[in-house]
Amino acid sequence: MDTSKPITLSLNGTFNDEPISPSNISARVLVKFVEEAAKFVAGKGDKWQDQSIEIVEGSFEVSQVPLDGDESIWSDFTELRKDDDTSVTKARREALKSLRNILKAVPSGSILIRHDTQLIFRIEAPQSKVTLDNDWYPVERWLFGRIETAGGVNPKLYLTLQDGKKYRIAASAELLQQEQANFLYHDRLLHIRAEENFSTGELRGHQLVAFTPYKPDVSPEAMAAFIAEGTKAWADVADADAWLADLRGN
Repeated sequence: MDTSKPITLSLNGTFNDEPISPSNISARVLVKFVEEAAKFVAGKGDKWQDQSIEIVEGSFEVSQVPLDGDESIWSDFTELRKDDDTSVTKARREALKSLRNILKAVPSGSILIRHDTQLIFRIEAPQSKVTLDNDWYPVERWLFGRIETAGGVNPKLYLTLQDGKKYRIAASAELLQQEQANFLYHDRLLHIRAEENFSTGELRGHQLVAFTPYKPDVSPEAMAAFIAEGTKAWADVADADAWLADLRGN
């Protein structure tokens, strides 16, 4: 291999239905990506050559030339071409693990590793193969409640559900600006991404995907009248389950 050619790691895809860019991905994620890309190329993780960073539509790329005299990266590339990342050196294996963790923040993204123009390895978002902290996994949910506060340097929404449960939801400035209707102190249906605990159902890491149009056609008064009518119709039925079972012939 031509050791003078750079190795490039690129974070690709979309976030909140927009091409990946520094405007919709947190600086913390991008800085972490740059650090782990450097550790992957360096191999030992303690030193690396100067990097070049390029931002193109839908991609954030980090390129650098391998360290002089480092032969391990070429043998590691041979293993990666076999789609095997278990046999590479320990430092690169740990860097790959960290890169997969970065994709938890970009569920629709992927990371490509190239030498010059040749694709070496592709890392997909760990939606199906890797769980989060063993008990957490990525989900999408719709939450309905009242938006109490919104904005800030790192924009967030504070949503209170009808049962009183409160959520802090990260949001991009672009999404908040695009929403033309006044949403403060109004009930809204929010489409979010988060991580859900497999055992408890608890959500964390809430990220706004979109404001979902939601205008129920049934007024509270009409619903109350409907329930009252049904209650009256079933007043003579002592056990609804038994009545239904009898009707089915069970």
